[in-house]
Amino acid sequence: MNIIKEKNKVYILNENNEEIAFITFPQVEEGVVLIDHTYVSEELRGMKIAERLMEQVYEVIRSNGYKAIPQCSYAKHWFEKHPLNQDVLYECPYTSVG
Repeated sequence: MNIIKEKNKVYILNENNEEIAFITFPQVEEGVVLIDHTYVSEELRGMKIAERLMEQVYEVIRSNGYKAIPQCSYAKHWFEKHPLNQDVLYECPYTSVG
């Protein structure tokens, strides 16, 4: 199974060139991406495809020098399980005043 990596998306195509699994991470500001959506088709569930995709997302983010905000629940869970990969997580520069 071939994972295709692009600037803001990693995905897998089936034999009909249809996306059957993907993770998107659009840029939300200079050097910061938002991991906003993970999808794995029914036929691939239970095969650790989302984990393999997240490993590739991490590599794309890291190699481009980006920081990431994990918004989708799978990405949040993946980073919790992989503390050594948290070096790409974005730390909000704003603090609450109160």
